[in-house]
Amino acid sequence: MSGVPSPLSPEDAPSVERREWRRFWKIAFFATILPFLLLTGVLEGLASYVGETYTPAQLARELDKHPDLVWMSLHVQTHAGLKLAQVAKLRPEVLIMGDSRVGKLRANMFRPYSFYNLSRVSWPFSTYTELLRRLPPGYRPRVIIFSVDFFMFSPQFDEHYQPMAPIYGFNLSENLAEVHNVATQMLQRPLTLLRRTDFKGRPARGLSCLLGEDAFLPDGSERTPLLSHFTHNSPAFFMQKDSWSYINAGDKMGDAQMAALKEFVDLGKQMGITMVAVQMPIYGPVVRALEKDPAYGILQDFRNHVAHGYFDKLGIPFIDYINFPPYSDDYRYFFDPAHPGLPLNAAVVVALGSDPRIHALLPNLPLDDLRRQLQADKAASEHLTLNQ
Repeated sequence: MSGVPSPLSPEDAPSVERREWRRFWKIAFFATILPFLLLTGVLEGLASYVGETYTPAQLARELDKHPDLVWMSLHVQTHAGLKLAQVAKLRPEVLIMGDSRVGKLRANMFRPYSFYNLSRVSWPFSTYTELLRRLPPGYRPRVIIFSVDFFMFSPQFDEHYQPMAPIYGFNLSENLAEVHNVATQMLQRPLTLLRRTDFKGRPARGLSCLLGEDAFLPDGSERTPLLSHFTHNSPAFFMQKDSWSYINAGDKMGDAQMAALKEFVDLGKQMGITMVAVQMPIYGPVVRALEKDPAYGILQDFRNHVAHGYFDKLGIPFIDYINFPPYSDDYRYFFDPAHPGLPLNAAVVVALGSDPRIHALLPNLPLDDLRRQLQADKAASEHLTLNQ
């Protein structure tokens, strides 16, 4: 009868099924897969545009175009590769390694020597060693000045910071997390990201930097943050245990941590590099509180090791500035109980340069200039910045 479809023969059924499946996949592709791929591409482009997913080559090009560029992504694990690329390019005579406590040692404090601050990319001593192995082939700095704090020998320190260990090269999960962060922030403050400048109007890349948090300067040191973040600072605030909870407790120095430091130092000496260990200042009243706290027996154990020649046996100088009066007793020289401001960093460099062992390595440090700056800084109401 007319208008009644003829029944499918068994031979026609597979062909019809294939057509239906092709139709289904076309719809699925254009309705879901293609929009997803386009959205992913747009977000990847945005993440690259704001600098959150920069490769070392991209960062190097931006620093060439903008010598005053500041940068930092939210994912600290990716910073080591970016900074090592700058070390390969600059091949500095003075290399700083360590955590954020040495983050504000600046290039102008070490003139005329070329300088790069490779800090805040490694925390446990084992990550120091990996970083050293990844220095550019044939490059040997005149000196590596690295941070050694008593609490770095606590197993708790390793447990806390191991998840932040550097990731070298492309990592898909990190990339997806970075893209997700950019997408989230684009919804909340798109103009802040698209402007690509920091609160001082400097070219800026990376979410941490663009959102007013921490950032690296071209010499690898850390930018001075907005001082309005620190209006709550006071002796009483510094003495609250939450203010220095990152100073890890422990009863004695860990064997694994001592072995990791020895491996790092031995490798540096095998490479022909002079190594200098430094413990930066901590706010004096906090140090005295730690000395009385039974949970921090590791501090006295560390001091006992030093007194019995621990660093002499390692074959490196250790210079301890944890107590650094009069600066260390004035909270205005600290961003928090264990992070010195720029004037205190400058004072440490003056002390370093006055030490005969360091003077022999770096005889031309600008100590007189730094002393003049420190003298001028005495008139300031706070002592977090220097000539800024």
